[in-house]
Amino acid sequence: MTREYSSEDYQKLQEELKAEGNEKYRKFNESLIPGASGTSFGVRLPVLRKAASKILKEDWRGFLGYSLEDPVHEMRLMTGFVIAGAPCPFDERLSLLREFLPLISNWAVCDSVCCSLKSIKKNRKSMLEFLEPYYGSEKEFEVRFAAVVLMDYYINAEYIDFVLEQYARIRRREYYIEMAVAWGLSVCFVYFRDKTLRLLETDRISNDIFQMTVGKIRDSRRIRPEDKELMKRMWEARKEDGIRIS
Repeated sequence: MTREYSSEDYQKLQEELKAEGNEKYRKFNESLIPGASGTSFGVRLPVLRKAASKILKEDWRGFLGYSLEDPVHEMRLMTGFVIAGAPCPFDERLSLLREFLPLISNWAVCDSVCCSLKSIKKNRKSMLEFLEPYYGSEKEFEVRFAAVVLMDYYINAEYIDFVLEQYARIRRREYYIEMAVAWGLSVCFVYFRDKTLRLLETDRISNDIFQMTVGKIRDSRRIRPEDKELMKRMWEARKEDGIRIS
Protein backbone atom coordinates (compact mmCIF):
# COMPACT_ATOMS: atom_id res chain seq x y z
CA MET A 1 0.00 0.00 0.00
CA THR A 2 1.33 3.44 -1.00
CA ARG A 3 2.08 5.79 1.88
CA GLU A 4 -0.08 8.92 1.89
CA TYR A 5 1.69 12.03 0.61
CA SER A 6 2.01 14.68 3.32
CA SER A 7 2.72 18.40 3.58
CA GLU A 8 6.13 17.45 5.00
CA ASP A 9 6.82 15.39 1.88
CA TYR A 10 5.90 18.35 -0.30
CA GLN A 11 8.07 20.75 1.69
CA LYS A 12 11.00 18.33 1.46
CA LEU A 13 10.56 18.10 -2.30
CA GLN A 14 10.59 21.89 -2.63
CA GLU A 15 13.79 22.09 -0.59
CA GLU A 16 15.43 19.40 -2.74
CA LEU A 17 14.48 21.24 -5.93
CA LYS A 18 15.75 24.55 -4.58
CA ALA A 19 19.07 22.84 -3.86
CA GLU A 20 19.17 21.63 -7.48
CA GLY A 21 18.57 25.16 -8.76
CA ASN A 22 21.15 27.27 -10.55
CA GLU A 23 20.94 31.04 -10.23
CA LYS A 24 22.46 31.75 -13.65
CA TYR A 25 20.06 29.32 -15.32
CA ARG A 26 17.14 30.76 -13.33
CA LYS A 27 17.82 34.28 -14.61
CA PHE A 28 18.31 33.05 -18.18
CA ASN A 29 15.17 30.93 -18.06
CA GLU A 30 13.03 33.71 -16.62
CA SER A 31 14.25 36.07 -19.36
CA LEU A 32 12.76 33.67 -21.93
CA ILE A 33 9.52 32.92 -20.10
CA PRO A 34 7.22 35.84 -19.36
CA GLY A 35 5.10 34.89 -16.38
CA ALA A 36 7.83 32.91 -14.64
CA SER A 37 9.80 35.88 -13.31
CA GLY A 38 10.36 35.67 -9.56
CA THR A 39 8.62 32.32 -9.26
CA SER A 40 11.27 29.80 -10.26
CA PHE A 41 14.10 27.82 -8.67
CA GLY A 42 16.28 27.52 -11.79
CA VAL A 43 15.94 23.74 -12.11
CA ARG A 44 16.42 22.07 -15.49
CA LEU A 45 13.72 19.90 -17.08
CA PRO A 46 15.47 16.51 -16.81
CA VAL A 47 15.66 16.93 -13.02
CA LEU A 48 11.95 17.79 -12.87
CA ARG A 49 10.96 14.86 -15.06
CA LYS A 50 12.99 12.49 -12.87
CA ALA A 51 11.31 13.85 -9.73
CA ALA A 52 7.88 13.53 -11.35
CA SER A 53 8.62 9.91 -12.29
CA LYS A 54 9.37 9.16 -8.65
CA ILE A 55 6.11 10.76 -7.52
CA LEU A 56 4.16 8.68 -10.05
CA LYS A 57 5.31 5.57 -8.20
CA GLU A 58 3.97 6.95 -4.94
CA ASP A 59 0.82 8.84 -3.87
CA TRP A 60 0.63 11.05 -6.95
CA ARG A 61 -2.95 12.14 -6.20
CA GLY A 62 -1.77 13.34 -2.79
CA PHE A 63 1.03 15.30 -4.46
CA LEU A 64 -1.48 17.04 -6.75
CA GLY A 65 -3.48 18.06 -3.71
CA TYR A 66 -0.59 20.37 -2.81
CA SER A 67 0.98 21.21 -6.18
CA LEU A 68 -2.14 22.48 -7.95
CA GLU A 69 -2.16 25.49 -5.64
CA ASP A 70 1.58 26.18 -5.97
CA PRO A 71 2.51 29.10 -8.29
CA VAL A 72 6.22 28.22 -8.46
CA HIS A 73 7.25 27.55 -12.08
CA GLU A 74 8.90 24.20 -11.42
CA MET A 75 5.95 22.97 -9.38
CA ARG A 76 3.59 23.90 -12.22
CA LEU A 77 5.74 21.91 -14.60
CA MET A 78 5.83 18.92 -12.28
CA THR A 79 2.07 19.10 -11.80
CA GLY A 80 1.67 18.88 -15.56
CA PHE A 81 4.14 16.00 -15.84
CA VAL A 82 2.38 14.05 -13.10
CA ILE A 83 -1.03 14.59 -14.70
CA ALA A 84 0.38 13.57 -18.09
CA GLY A 85 1.98 10.39 -16.80
CA ALA A 86 -0.44 9.33 -14.08
CA PRO A 87 -1.52 5.66 -14.19
CA CYS A 88 -5.22 6.46 -14.37
CA PRO A 89 -8.15 6.18 -16.80
CA PHE A 90 -8.11 8.79 -19.56
CA ASP A 91 -11.34 10.33 -18.29
CA GLU A 92 -9.66 11.05 -14.97
CA ARG A 93 -6.68 12.57 -16.77
CA LEU A 94 -9.02 14.89 -18.65
CA SER A 95 -10.68 15.89 -15.39
CA LEU A 96 -7.28 16.74 -13.91
CA LEU A 97 -6.35 18.69 -17.03
CA ARG A 98 -9.57 20.67 -16.79
CA GLU A 99 -8.48 21.76 -13.33
CA PHE A 100 -4.89 22.44 -14.39
CA LEU A 101 -5.28 24.37 -17.66
CA PRO A 102 -6.54 27.64 -16.11
CA LEU A 103 -3.33 27.71 -14.04
CA ILE A 104 -0.97 27.76 -17.04
CA SER A 105 0.56 31.20 -17.36
CA ASN A 106 3.45 30.76 -19.80
CA TRP A 107 4.42 28.95 -23.01
CA ALA A 108 7.03 26.73 -21.33
CA VAL A 109 4.55 24.98 -19.04
CA CYS A 110 2.00 24.76 -21.84
CA ASP A 111 4.31 23.21 -24.41
CA SER A 112 6.19 20.92 -22.02
CA VAL A 113 2.95 19.42 -20.75
CA CYS A 114 1.51 19.05 -24.26
CA CYS A 115 4.44 16.95 -25.47
CA SER A 116 4.23 14.82 -22.31
CA LEU A 117 0.60 13.75 -22.88
CA LYS A 118 1.52 10.57 -24.74
CA SER A 119 -1.76 8.85 -23.79
CA ILE A 120 -3.52 11.08 -26.33
CA LYS A 121 -2.22 8.76 -29.06
CA LYS A 122 -4.64 6.06 -27.92
CA ASN A 123 -7.47 8.46 -27.08
CA ARG A 124 -7.51 10.97 -29.94
CA LYS A 125 -11.29 11.19 -30.32
CA SER A 126 -11.87 11.74 -26.61
CA MET A 127 -9.18 14.43 -26.56
CA LEU A 128 -10.75 16.27 -29.49
CA GLU A 129 -14.06 16.42 -27.63
CA PHE A 130 -12.21 17.77 -24.60
CA LEU A 131 -10.44 20.44 -26.65
CA GLU A 132 -13.53 21.88 -28.32
CA PRO A 133 -14.29 24.60 -25.70
CA TYR A 134 -10.68 25.69 -25.53
CA TYR A 135 -10.31 27.00 -29.09
CA GLY A 136 -12.53 29.90 -28.05
CA SER A 137 -11.35 30.26 -24.46
CA GLU A 138 -10.76 33.74 -23.08
CA LYS A 139 -7.48 32.49 -21.55
CA GLU A 140 -4.46 32.85 -23.85
CA PHE A 141 -2.68 29.68 -22.80
CA GLU A 142 -5.78 27.51 -22.93
CA VAL A 143 -6.09 28.39 -26.62
CA ARG A 144 -2.36 27.80 -27.11
CA PHE A 145 -2.70 24.43 -25.36
CA ALA A 146 -5.35 23.37 -27.88
CA ALA A 147 -3.25 24.57 -30.82
CA VAL A 148 -0.09 22.81 -29.63
CA VAL A 149 -1.92 19.54 -28.88
CA LEU A 150 -3.22 19.55 -32.46
CA MET A 151 0.33 20.01 -33.72
CA ASP A 152 1.81 17.32 -31.46
CA TYR A 153 -0.77 14.57 -32.03
CA TYR A 154 -3.07 15.24 -34.99
CA ILE A 155 -0.99 16.16 -38.03
CA ASN A 156 -1.64 12.93 -39.89
CA ALA A 157 -3.71 11.75 -42.85
CA GLU A 158 -6.81 11.15 -40.74
CA TYR A 159 -6.92 14.55 -39.04
CA ILE A 160 -5.04 17.02 -41.26
CA ASP A 161 -8.21 18.62 -42.71
CA PHE A 162 -9.61 19.07 -39.22
CA VAL A 163 -6.36 20.58 -37.94
CA LEU A 164 -6.14 23.10 -40.77
CA GLU A 165 -9.77 24.11 -40.25
CA GLN A 166 -9.23 24.67 -36.53
CA TYR A 167 -6.13 26.76 -37.18
CA ALA A 168 -8.07 28.86 -39.69
CA ARG A 169 -10.81 29.42 -37.09
CA ILE A 170 -8.44 30.79 -34.45
CA ARG A 171 -8.44 34.56 -34.99
CA ARG A 172 -7.04 35.72 -31.67
CA ARG A 173 -4.35 38.41 -31.62
CA GLU A 174 -2.32 37.34 -28.56
CA TYR A 175 1.30 36.64 -29.53
CA TYR A 176 1.58 33.19 -27.95
CA ILE A 177 -1.62 32.03 -29.64
CA GLU A 178 -0.57 33.37 -33.04
CA MET A 179 2.89 31.81 -32.72
CA ALA A 180 1.41 28.42 -31.79
CA VAL A 181 -0.86 28.47 -34.85
CA ALA A 182 2.04 29.53 -37.08
CA TRP A 183 4.22 26.79 -35.64
CA GLY A 184 1.46 24.26 -36.25
CA LEU A 185 0.92 25.45 -39.83
CA SER A 186 4.64 25.17 -40.56
CA VAL A 187 4.59 21.52 -39.42
CA CYS A 188 1.47 20.91 -41.50
CA PHE A 189 3.40 22.29 -44.47
CA VAL A 190 6.21 19.79 -43.90
CA TYR A 191 3.90 16.77 -44.05
CA PHE A 192 0.94 18.03 -46.09
CA ARG A 193 2.38 20.74 -48.29
CA ASP A 194 -0.39 21.05 -50.86
CA LYS A 195 -3.28 21.10 -48.40
CA THR A 196 -1.51 23.66 -46.22
CA LEU A 197 -0.54 25.77 -49.21
CA ARG A 198 -4.18 25.93 -50.32
CA LEU A 199 -5.13 27.37 -46.93
CA LEU A 200 -2.25 29.87 -46.95
CA GLU A 201 -3.38 31.08 -50.37
CA THR A 202 -6.73 32.16 -48.94
CA ASP A 203 -7.60 35.17 -46.78
CA ARG A 204 -8.46 32.99 -43.76
CA ILE A 205 -5.06 33.43 -42.10
CA SER A 206 -4.25 36.80 -40.53
CA ASN A 207 -1.23 38.77 -41.69
CA ASP A 208 0.53 38.29 -38.37
CA ILE A 209 0.06 34.52 -38.38
CA PHE A 210 0.95 34.35 -42.08
CA GLN A 211 4.19 36.23 -41.49
CA MET A 212 5.08 34.03 -38.50
CA THR A 213 4.30 30.91 -40.55
CA VAL A 214 6.54 32.08 -43.37
CA GLY A 215 9.32 32.66 -40.84
CA LYS A 216 8.91 29.19 -39.37
CA ILE A 217 8.88 27.57 -42.81
CA ARG A 218 11.94 29.48 -43.98
CA ASP A 219 13.81 28.52 -40.79
CA SER A 220 12.98 24.82 -41.17
CA ARG A 221 15.60 22.37 -42.43
CA ARG A 222 12.80 20.09 -43.60
CA ILE A 223 11.54 22.50 -46.27
CA ARG A 224 12.94 22.65 -49.81
CA PRO A 225 14.70 25.91 -50.78
CA GLU A 226 12.22 26.51 -53.60
CA ASP A 227 9.31 26.32 -51.15
CA LYS A 228 11.05 28.76 -48.84
CA GLU A 229 11.33 31.16 -51.74
CA LEU A 230 7.68 30.56 -52.60
CA MET A 231 6.70 31.55 -49.08
CA LYS A 232 8.79 34.70 -49.33
CA ARG A 233 7.10 35.67 -52.60
CA MET A 234 3.64 34.98 -51.17
CA TRP A 235 4.35 37.23 -48.19
CA GLU A 236 5.68 40.01 -50.40
CA ALA A 237 2.63 39.73 -52.66
CA ARG A 238 0.30 39.90 -49.69
CA LYS A 239 2.01 43.06 -48.44
CA GLU A 240 1.81 44.65 -51.88
CA ASP A 241 -1.88 43.85 -52.16
CA GLY A 242 -2.47 45.51 -48.80
CA ILE A 243 -4.30 42.48 -47.43
CA ARG A 244 -5.11 42.83 -43.78
CA ILE A 245 -7.04 39.99 -42.17
CA SER A 246 -7.80 40.45 -38.49
